[in-house]
Order: sequence, then structure tokens, then C-alpha cells
Amino acid sequence: MGNVIRSEWLKLRTIPLHLILWGIAGGFVLVITLLVAMLNGQPETFDNADLASLVGGTSVVAGLLVSVVSALAITSEFAHNTIRPTLAATPSRMTVFSAKAIVLAVVGAVIGFVIGAGSYLVGVIVFNIRGASIGLSGSDGSLAVVLGIPVLFTILALFGYALGLLLRNSPAAVATAILWPLLVETVIAGVLSVADVDEPELFLPYQSGLGLISPDSSEFGHGRVTGALFFAVVVLALLGLAMVTNRRRDV
Repeated sequence: MGNVIRSEWLKLRTIPLHLILWGIAGGFVLVITLLVAMLNGQPETFDNADLASLVGGTSVVAGLLVSVVSALAITSEFAHNTIRPTLAATPSRMTVFSAKAIVLAVVGAVIGFVIGAGSYLVGVIVFNIRGASIGLSGSDGSLAVVLGIPVLFTILALFGYALGLLLRNSPAAVATAILWPLLVETVIAGVLSVADVDEPELFLPYQSGLGLISPDSSEFGHGRVTGALFFAVVVLALLGLAMVTNRRRDV
């Protein structure tokens, strides 16, 4: 397993597109945070929760790019047939697919921590220079957001990978990863509302997971921890289905 993990990490980090998308993800959150901190007309009114909301809200876009990279990481192997030599060297498909999942999950967590902690730190420095008094606390949700971003990115990395492994088509997997939170769950919520279902948001795994990046988790029906577990269980079930399906499919 160790050799397979090292092989998957080598493949992942040597593709320029992956590095570019990761860079865009990190740069987007950092630039937006920096611009708001520099241009805000009343910086002294900003507090921990406000900055956490800013970083957490913009990290949603970065999370989408993490999902896209994970989807491309597996679909491109099927498209270019690079999966064949991998499976020839390691006949156990479950080992190969599990190793890639581990690598993508770890990378997602690291990227999430760098983006969340780095952007929050930059915001703290700039806002405090301009007269604010911002820190990091567990009582106002700011610490929960900084720690929640890596967790969300880990789940999103596995979400994109599961879609890619299941669909085995780059455009379809990328479109689904992007449209699921923007369109699919919105439609589902609308249908449930028309059907007079109470609190339809409780049935939306992606939206439930976003409680991880909100200082006030009461905005989400499941709460921060339960919502994250709900999203994670759905993603793991999807990943399990994709891995089992690909045990019998031809490459």
C-alpha cells in the first residue's frame, strides 16, 4: 500500500493543471480576504466572527476547485489509459482506488488548512493594523471555522473523486461536482418544499456540510458536527458504490 500511495502522490503532483487549480483556490480566498481587509470602510467594527464568515464563505469556491481536481485525477487516467499500467502493476483494484482516495483526502485536508489558517491570519494582521481587534476564539465560532475548512475540503476531495470514479468521464464528473451544490440541491429543496416537507434542508448533504465553515452553526438544521457527519456518510457511501462498481468494469 505504501508504494501505491507514493505512486499516486507522484502522479497527482506532477500534473500542472492540478497545481494551477490548487493555486487558484488558495489565491481566491486570500485575495478576497486581503481586499476586504484593506478596503473596508469601518475596520474597527469587524470582529472574529465577521472574519471567519468571510474566509469560510469564500472557501466554498475553493472547495469546488478541490472537488474538480479530485474528479480529474481519476477521470484523466481512464481517458488517457494511464490506469492500465497502474492496474497491471497492482492487480488489486481496491488497493489502487483506496490509495488514491487516501492521497486526495490528505491533500484536501492540507490545502484546506493552508487556505483557512493562512487567509484568516492575513485578515487578522491587516484588520488589526487598521484598528480592529481580531483574534481567534472557540466561543464565537472563529476557531471552529478555521478547523472546519480542512475537514470540509477532505470531504469535498472524496466527493469529487467518487463522482469521477463512478462516471469515468471528465466533463460529466466536473459538471456534477460544480452543479450539485449550485443547482441540484436547490431543485431538491424546492421539490421538498412543494411537497410540504418540513425543514427540507435537513435532507441536503452538501448544504449540511457547509455548517463546518459558518461561525453560527444554528443556521444549519443538523448543526456543525452532525451536518458534517451526514455529508461524510453520503460521500463515503457514494465512494463505496463507485469502488465496488469499478471492481467488475473493464478499464
